[in-house]
Amino acid sequence: LTPAQKKKIMNTGHDKVVKEYNQVNVNVELLRRHLSPLDSFESTLRDLAGALNQHKIRWCLGSSGSLCVQGVTVVPHDIDIIVDAADLERTRTVLNELKPAEPAKFTFGGQERSKFSLGNTAFPAEVAGFDIAKDEIVKVDWRDIDVAVHPLSFELKMYRQRSGKEHVVKLIERAMKKG
Repeated sequence: LTPAQKKKIMNTGHDKVVKEYNQVNVNVELLRRHLSPLDSFESTLRDLAGALNQHKIRWCLGSSGSLCVQGVTVVPHDIDIIVDAADLERTRTVLNELKPAEPAKFTFGGQERSKFSLGNTAFPAEVAGFDIAKDEIVKVDWRDIDVAVHPLSFELKMYRQRSGKEHVVKLIERAMKKG
């Protein structure tokens, strides 16, 4: 082989290895997102909490997300954000600045809700508008994210009212005993 032919083979081989390496990295990233919902939850929560906190919107994390950040052994598969009803319009604007897969939309009156997902993880989130009293909310620092939540005692009361959630009630009670 001539030096030019050797160089061509080396370059072709290198390009092929780089291409395969890049494809493996893409596949690993896709697998990570599918196999690690807690990482996706964290990433999406970090974006949402950061934006809501920056704009001083009154909000709190609810349901399984609230349980997770308070030490209950659950892995959320969506994020439930409760926003003070007075902040719904500002919330819609803030969330749409995060470039969700679909724009956040709210209907006003009754229970306002919007389901959306952020493009970075496609982790689903739902926003509901309610009146939030300041004394109902506690702040927790979870993985360096400032998160507002209802206390576990509140979540326990809510989960006791939901049929089929007896196992979650036991998990909450266990976490509360550990303190």
